[in-house]
Amino acid sequence: MSQLNLELPEETYQSIVATAKKLGMTAEQWASKRLRAMTMTAEERQAALDQLMRFAGSCESTHGDANNESIDRDLANEAMDPHEEE
Repeated sequence: MSQLNLELPEETYQSIVATAKKLGMTAEQWASKRLRAMTMTAEERQAALDQLMRFAGSCESTHGDANNESIDRDLANEAMDPHEEE
């Protein structure tokens, strides 16, 4: 494995550390994954997408009527509900 040392502004470094921590990673792991994703070839991106798309449609929605109008209605109803215990 090769090694790369970077000089970063402190603000950038702290942002990387915080983001990585939220994801349960080290800053080095996060940066390595991001750099790898940014340098993938078109063929590698397509292979990754193909792998992900194998799962498309594998889950069933519990909401049978998922269109914009019904989603807006559900959001409005939820927003108006005071959520008081009965």
